[in-house]
Amino acid sequence: RDIEKRLERDFRAPIPAMPGLDKYIGGGLAGGEMAIVLAPPGGGKSMALVKIASTALLEGKKVVYYTLELSEKVVGQRFDACLNQIKIKDVWEYPDIVRENAQEIDTKGGQLVIKEFATGQATTNTIMAHLRTLEANEGFVPDVIFIDYADIMKPLAVFSEKRHSLTS
Repeated sequence: RDIEKRLERDFRAPIPAMPGLDKYIGGGLAGGEMAIVLAPPGGGKSMALVKIASTALLEGKKVVYYTLELSEKVVGQRFDACLNQIKIKDVWEYPDIVRENAQEIDTKGGQLVIKEFATGQATTNTIMAHLRTLEANEGFVPDVIFIDYADIMKPLAVFSEKRHSLTS
């Protein structure tokens, strides 16, 4: 019955995720879409998120990256390494390159906000309140939001089974 509705053109405007991956997921992620990165401990989930967020920054997008495990400084150093193709242990050896590249990203419109919340303390309401504060105080409305370790967010309600808390 809704064939005409399905045949309407959908002008999806995806944000690039990662070169090579984009062709498999239709060009990246668009508004209202969500992606989840799954891997075993130490499998590189956080680094994959930084890489995807870096791709968005290089495209001139506004990015908010919430970290619920690592410090803002550590995540920032990961961005510096990724954006400048430098090993994390060597980031401090190239401060001029890091600064210059950050200015270039800024001229393209790319902006990054990294916000740390203590493990198990942030809720969806905490995230929404922070986003409202960014908009009200700085006029910053992100194009894409990353939540590293969303599974350790504090649920809004208590359930007997972890799977229900994760869904919440």
